[in-house]
Order: sequence, then structure tokens, then C-alpha cells
Amino acid sequence: MNLLRLNIIPDVQQIAFAKRVTEIAAELQVDPNWLMQVMWAESRLKATAVNPTSRATGLIQFMPATAIGLGTTVDRLKAMNAVQQLEYVRKYFLPFKGRMKSYYDVYSVVFFPALIGKPDTWVLQTSKLSPDIIAKQNPVVNINKDSKITVAEFKQYVYNSVNDLHKKIVFGAAKAAGIGAGTIAGVLLLFFCSVINNI
Repeated sequence: MNLLRLNIIPDVQQIAFAKRVTEIAAELQVDPNWLMQVMWAESRLKATAVNPTSRATGLIQFMPATAIGLGTTVDRLKAMNAVQQLEYVRKYFLPFKGRMKSYYDVYSVVFFPALIGKPDTWVLQTSKLSPDIIAKQNPVVNINKDSKITVAEFKQYVYNSVNDLHKKIVFGAAKAAGIGAGTIAGVLLLFFCSVINNI
């Protein structure tokens, strides 16, 4: 299998990186390109990437507290090369093994794990974070600007964020062609409304 954007990884690490991503994906029961895409979305596949505000670091932008929970620190992560850092990517995703059925689920684990398995109408929130705060912290995901983010909005944001050339690889042929379940439901609803109006 060809891995998306493998060429971004330094030449001397590419073979080892590709092998380890494929092994980790098999263990997690996910498509290797889902891991490649989420690492691209979070860090542009740069193990040394650091968010200057939050100090989130590395391939999947580990937060400082997350890094400590994984037995390391963001400073140690930044000092690792991409192949070495993959072990912490694996460790982060491992609790979700068997629950990630799509790229949306893989991205959810990094963005907001609580939304995995929730219906499209579910609003992102926790006991400590209100929908309004989450929406303010993630304005690009709050597509309709109503101070809350639904699972449907998150999915739309994720879909829009994938390069058109890679949509078929990441989402599959049907979704990439715009024939996702939501689109089919929308088309059927419009059809039935049209029939009723013409009776």
C-alpha cells in the first residue's frame, strides 16, 4: 500500500516509518492512511511541530498533560525523530482499538474522543466544557456559527480538510463521490417532498 505523503518524512526514515505505521494500523485495526492523514492534519507530518500557544507537540500534537500521561514530556517528544515518536502515537490510540471504524473516528480520537459513536446531531460538550466554549475554541469547526458544534459539523469540517485528490483513499469511493449516507438521505427527503407537493 502507498502511504499518503510519505515523501515528507526524511528519506533515511521513510522505510522504517512506513513499516511501523503499517504495523500500528494493523494492531489498531484501522487503515494506515487514516493515521497518515490525521498526522498530516495535525502537524504536517513534522515530529518537531509545536503550537506556540498550547505547547502541543509532535505528529498528533500531544498536549503537555497528554504527554505526561503517556510517560513522557513534550520536550522529549520534540527531541525524537518521526519513527521514534510513532511509539507514542500507538500508545495514544491503543485504548480506542476496535472502536475506530472510519477516518472520522480516528480524527475524533485526536480532536474530541467522546464523540466516537455519537449520532450526527450530538453536540460536543463535557461536564467541564460547555458547547459554547468548545465552539469558541474551534471556530473553523463551528460551521454554522451557532455557538455549538455537532458531530455532523465535525464530520463536514474533517471531510473538507482532506485534499480532493486524497478523498477517495481516505473516505472510500462512495463518500468521495459525494454519495455519503447523509447525502442519500437528503436526496430522498427532497424527492418525497417534491412528490407530495405535486400530488
